[in-house]
Order: sequence, then structure tokens, then C-alpha cells
Amino acid sequence: MYNTILIVLSVVVLIAYLFDVAAPKTRIPSVLLLMLLGVVIRQASISFHWKVPDFTDQLSVLGNIGLVLIVFEGALELPIQKSDVPMIRKSIIMSFLGLLLTASLTTVILKFAFFANWHAAAVNAIPLSIISSAVAVPTARMFSKSQSDFIVFESSFSDIFGVLVFNFVTINTVFNAMVGLEFVFQLLVSVALSFVATAILAFLLSRLKHRIRFIPIIAFMMLMYGVSKELNLPGLIMILMMGLALANTEKFVHFDWFQRFKPHRLTQEVKNLERIVFEVTFVVRLSFFLLFGYSINLAGLGNLDSWLVSFVVVTGLVLIRAISLIIMGTPWFPYLFIAPRGLITILLFLSIPSSLMIPKMDQNFIMQVVVMSVFLMMLATLFAPSKKKLAAMEALAAENNSTGV
Repeated sequence: MYNTILIVLSVVVLIAYLFDVAAPKTRIPSVLLLMLLGVVIRQASISFHWKVPDFTDQLSVLGNIGLVLIVFEGALELPIQKSDVPMIRKSIIMSFLGLLLTASLTTVILKFAFFANWHAAAVNAIPLSIISSAVAVPTARMFSKSQSDFIVFESSFSDIFGVLVFNFVTINTVFNAMVGLEFVFQLLVSVALSFVATAILAFLLSRLKHRIRFIPIIAFMMLMYGVSKELNLPGLIMILMMGLALANTEKFVHFDWFQRFKPHRLTQEVKNLERIVFEVTFVVRLSFFLLFGYSINLAGLGNLDSWLVSFVVVTGLVLIRAISLIIMGTPWFPYLFIAPRGLITILLFLSIPSSLMIPKMDQNFIMQVVVMSVFLMMLATLFAPSKKKLAAMEALAAENNSTGV
């Protein structure tokens, strides 16, 4: 029995690895294939009359770990130049504007489609309005650097703003100036703690010489995120700032105080940490989407009313995103379609209080929205030029600008 489990787990990991390796060539997001694999394993379990366990609690734990690692992973890949500031500013505005507009429209749809009260409709709408960095970040690597950076920033900020707004709307039933001030205070405290946490993380990276040093550092990040959640602080801001600071250590070399962190050793250790984070994130991501696919009951996917509502929701998401892109003066391709729902949507959906749940919105409904949004993203990758061609086009454009052509 134990040998069978070992063999099955090994085969699953190898298949997931092949999905990830093949994704840039096939343009099929590995997340879609992982969920499908989970569904297949569930059906095989039923065929062999094995007991189908409930993985809801495990999904919540894996989701939180994956969210931290994915935001940190994305930040580690973002060395920032002065010329990137306008792009970062636009991605922040775009993610926040898109979240508010999408959540507003989705709230109206859920209110009248499921006859829910306004508060419950708003709480359930927010997870559906967040772009998932867990899905967007791996896909971003298929595009040019400028497009990739924008997608990483926008999806990471969407996660952060989404969690902030979700917690704010879920906890509060009355919205006034005092509640708003408390929200701003929590945000400022989180930013302040980010500087402290980043300094501690940099110190540990530059000083630890034990052969086991990266797992304790990852555990430290998880600890900071867990503590921030207990204090109702936006912990993802802390994780994002830590990742960005470590990805841009060379910007601080000319400061005397930074020499205490042994810059040369720190830079090398950050590269090593980046490799470990990529590996661990891969395992957590594949485990999460595999278990989510495994938890789907195919019998529930035949509900045509549910498919109709989910189609209306996804159509609304695309329309609002098109409006946001027009407002921000951003090219519609590929950004119109690179707005997948995924890990953060599922995670927040599972954390909705029972009193605010909408009975007809189950995991099958969430699966439908996730699959449709990921399918749209897949279409964008299928019709997009190759990364090499995009890079050549950007280089030519930059050369023309510099020569005044």
C-alpha cells in the first residue's frame, strides 16, 4: 500500500513537471492541466471504490502557503529601474480600479442571480474579482519583459488589494470614517513592519552559514505573514516589499549602513534563496490545484443555471477589464485576457463565513469561473507572438525612439 502511494505521488510530480516544462511550447497553462489531472485521479479513485477524502482544510493551508510563496517569487524576479516607476504606478492603479469596478458589477450579478442580500453578494463577489498571481505569474514568462513585469506587478497588487478589501468588507457591516481610519492605520503599520522584517531577513541571509539556512528563512516569512493575519494586518504587502528589497540589493550598496549586511554574500544568497523558493512554490502550487481538481464533483458540473451565471460573471469581468484598459490608456492585447482567477479566488471563497455564504455558489461554480478565465488566458498565449519575437520588436522600438525615428 505504501509503495503504491509512493509510486503514485512520484508519477504525479513528474507529470506536473512535464506540464510546467511544456506550457511555454503548448501555450496550455499548467494550472488547467493540474486541475484536470485532479479530476481524473478522483474518478479513478471512485472506479476503484477508494474512499474520497475531504481536502477542504488542506486546501486552505496550502493556499495560504502558496499565496505567500507566489507573491515572494514574483517579487524576487523584479529588479526595478527608475524607468519602471510609471509602469508600477499604472499597475497599482489598474489593479485597484479593476478590482473595485469588477466587484461592483459582480455584486449586482450575484444579488439578482442568487437572490442574496447585498452584504453576502459583495463578500462573494470579491474573490471572483481578483486576478490570481498563482496563475498569471507563470504565464507572464511567455511574454516580453515589459509585458511580463506589468502582469507580475498587477496580479501581485490585485492579490494584496483583494485580500485587504475582502477582509474589510467581511468584518465590517457598517462603513464610516472611523472604520476607514482604522483601515489606513493597519496599512501603515504593515508597511512599517515590512522594513523591520526585510532588515531581519537580509541579516539572516548574510549571516547564516549552516548548511540548512533557506527553510528557516522561508519559515520566518510564513511566521511574519501568520502574525500579521492574526493582527488583521495586510501581510502580503510585507511579503511583496521583502521580495522587492532582496531583488534590488544593488540599489543600496552605496549606503554605509548597508555594508553591515555583507552585500556580496547577500547577493549570492538571494540567488540561492530564489532557486529554493521556485522549487518549493512549484510543489505547493501543483499540490493545491491538484487537490482542488480532486475535490470537484463532476455530477455538480452539469447544472446549466450555474454555467449560465458563471458565463455572465466572466463576461462582466472581461467587459470591466476592457473599460479599465481604455481608461488607463493601456494596449488591450494581451492584458485584456491575462486576468485569470485561481488560487486566491479559491482560498478566499473557502474562508467566507457560513453566515455570508450563498448556497448555490459552491466549488463547482468557482471551478467554472476559474476554468473559463484560464481558458481565455490560454487563447491569448496561443495567438501571441513568441517571446523572442516580442523581445526583438521591443528592442527595435527602443532603438527607433533613441534615434528619433
